[in-house]
Amino acid sequence: RGHANKVKALGRAGGMIGSFNGTLVESITWSTDEVNGGGSVGGFAGYSTGQLKDGTVHVNHVITDRNGVAGGLIGHHMGIVNNIDIRAKIVESIDNPLGGSIGGLYGLDQNGTTSNITLAFDQITGDEEIGGAIGASHGSNISNLAVRGNLVQPNHSYAGGVVGFSSDSRWENITSYVNTVPSENVGNGYILHGYIGVGGLIGQMYTTHNANTSGPLLSNVAVQSNIVGNNSISNAYSGLIGEIAHPETAQFVNLAISSSILIN
Repeated sequence: RGHANKVKALGRAGGMIGSFNGTLVESITWSTDEVNGGGSVGGFAGYSTGQLKDGTVHVNHVITDRNGVAGGLIGHHMGIVNNIDIRAKIVESIDNPLGGSIGGLYGLDQNGTTSNITLAFDQITGDEEIGGAIGASHGSNISNLAVRGNLVQPNHSYAGGVVGFSSDSRWENITSYVNTVPSENVGNGYILHGYIGVGGLIGQMYTTHNANTSGPLLSNVAVQSNIVGNNSISNAYSGLIGEIAHPETAQFVNLAISSSILIN
């Protein structure tokens, strides 16, 4: 059990540790008031190739600047995470004209394995690749994930209730409750607001031509959202996936979608 009031670093920054590699951390109860860094920034760890299991993490504010990535739990994840309850109030990127992946769980997830996660958040904001759970996911496996949150808001592109950008990642047993309305009308409820490539589940999905050799990319997924967009900027809005590349290679199984979309 532990707590950090305020952590600030020029590079990698985490509420407990800047980075951990190849080690096991388990049975944790951790809370952080604020983590602020210029690289990979997370409420628990900035960067991880290790294993994190069995615990609870609460974080009030995670901030990255320049071209960093930020997550409520881990900024840049390349390891294994299992059986974690995460509460993240605000995860954001500031003064970042080049973008940066921002998410309530991870900012950037590369070839990671994640299972049995409950996540609640208030506000996820940044320039692009903004997700309620993960900003950008590449070649990862995510299962048994439940997401509930307030505001997911990119300044430019690719926002999803669960993930902003997903490339050849596999999602199984996912539930997401994130609504979508313009930020100036924020009130009670769950909010997702964006411009280019906005989806109730995924902002943009990219699949390679051999992606179907390992089974479906989405299976047993339930999404609930209300989306409001701006037709003068883009028409890439969807209750499930805003944009998809190579849809002929993407397999989806057992999807339940409840969404309304209003384009102004």
